[in-house]
Amino acid sequence: LQAPDDPVWPVVSALLARPSRRAILLAVVDHDGRLSLADLAAELRARTDVIRPDDDRRLPIALHHVDLPKLAAIGVVEYDPDARTVAPTPRLAACLDRLDVA
Repeated sequence: LQAPDDPVWPVVSALLARPSRRAILLAVVDHDGRLSLADLAAELRARTDVIRPDDDRRLPIALHHVDLPKLAAIGVVEYDPDARTVAPTPRLAACLDRLDVA
């Protein structure tokens, strides 16, 4: 991460902008295949340190309109907004390993 053009910087930026994205990426990387938006939201709700009770109704909306499109744009997830499914890309595991995110 010493070079300003390092391809991991967009991931770092996305994680710093919204720290809850770390939990999103970890939930996605734990699944080998596609994960529905509803299943992702349920998994994030189970992580009480990530989601506050007042976020419960807004969580799927934020995932669909903000977080998953951003993470797809930087190439760490594949998000199908019509099917509302998300899957990890090969880049995701490499980025998480390099950043030592666990």
